[in-house]
Amino acid sequence: MEAEQLRHVLVCLTSKEMWTRLATIHTQSSSSHKLLLTQKFHEYRMDCTDSVASHIAKVRNMALQLLDVGENVSDLVITAKILSSLPSKFSSFRSAWNSVDPTRQTVDYLEQRLLEEESFLERDDEENSVYSATVRKNYKESASDSRKGKSKRDKQNIKCYSCNCRGHYARDCPQRDNNASSMSDDFGNLALITTISNESSSRNAPSKQLNALLQKDISEVWLTDSGASEHMTFRRNWFSSYSPRDDGSTVSLGDNKEHKIVGVGTVRIKRLVNDKWLDGRIENVLYVPGIRKNLLSVGAITRKGLKCSFEGEIVTISSKNVVCARGILQRNNVYRMFI
Repeated sequence: MEAEQLRHVLVCLTSKEMWTRLATIHTQSSSSHKLLLTQKFHEYRMDCTDSVASHIAKVRNMALQLLDVGENVSDLVITAKILSSLPSKFSSFRSAWNSVDPTRQTVDYLEQRLLEEESFLERDDEENSVYSATVRKNYKESASDSRKGKSKRDKQNIKCYSCNCRGHYARDCPQRDNNASSMSDDFGNLALITTISNESSSRNAPSKQLNALLQKDISEVWLTDSGASEHMTFRRNWFSSYSPRDDGSTVSLGDNKEHKIVGVGTVRIKRLVNDKWLDGRIENVLYVPGIRKNLLSVGAITRKGLKCSFEGEIVTISSKNVVCARGILQRNNVYRMFI
């Protein structure tokens, strides 16, 4: 008998007393250890520095430790723990996972899907400077003049994207109020327009269709961004009508890189509203090959009289209380549209 165990039975007179004493001590130790492992399992949260593979390995290891002390952890509980302990950047993935066929909701399949999502998010991070895109004319202002307020822009060559006249910005367009107040059933002059459904609105997109939308690559979807001053895309083949531009206009990104605006036109879309795919179009879309994203400008939408409302993780674009389009929150405060 080891010295550590011997200390527990020194005062025992018979072998039965020794056995009973040791059994009691180890039973208490085992119960205490099981409790600690259970608490550790339920309190665990993914570390922000961990990879998805490391996170899943930790959860599985804790489940094995519980199994060693007689506490079986089912695959369903392991799956739930992996999902619930993910950071907020995976919130859209958690919603999409609920739409997966229950027969496929295994730990192995979850790991496969999470690794794909992690790869997608990493690519998204590499290009996150695009999300703060703003449009400006090709002129330079010194930082000192900007701080002193001495630099003034020459508006003679500025073209309004609203009325196509020169001499003012779209935000200052004299026709802006008229356009907003004279909206009719013909939404042809609005920034985001489509056949509008009069059915009661639904907060949630159908699970299967939502899942399909969330699986699309970032280059295949529209993102709503309050930092973009105009609609823009790098997909030339999406335009149904198109006019080339060669006036020196550029898009300035958050990292101060500039990309040339090559053209402007209309993009036809399919949008998911109330469980139905509806036809639509987005007008005054800038063609900017260098941005590698498709951005819907909140500013451009609201300037034309539509409303953008944000509730939780959902953005809703509407006109006169009728839903035109919806989207779900992604990273960097941009919304992936159901388009």
